[in-house]
Amino acid sequence: MNPVLNHWNTLPADQAKAEILPANGSHEWAEQMVSHRPYPNEQTLSEIADHIWYHLGADARQQAFDSHPRIGQRHAAKEATERSLAWSSQEQTLTDDERLKQELAEANQQYEEKFGR
Repeated sequence: MNPVLNHWNTLPADQAKAEILPANGSHEWAEQMVSHRPYPNEQTLSEIADHIWYHLGADARQQAFDSHPRIGQRHAAKEATERSLAWSSQEQTLTDDERLKQELAEANQQYEEKFGR
């Protein structure tokens, strides 16, 4: 078994939620992930994570979207954790090209106009 997963399986619920919340940003998703512990392996964790995600309501999904910056942006729309922001910052270093940032901003705007978010 993965030692990190094994350790997370044994954490108190509030600490386990705090540890997994940055991966998604939805408090409901994190709470459900914690409630399904223990996970025997990463594959099961991933499958349950997907299942929970696909069954979340619109508000919980929006909370997840709002907690992560869009591609090409530096800050999330709303409540992001410090860990989530650090991960996003690492991902965003791939977009230091100003022309690319502009193209991404335009694509983000088109996407939001088409899908309402």
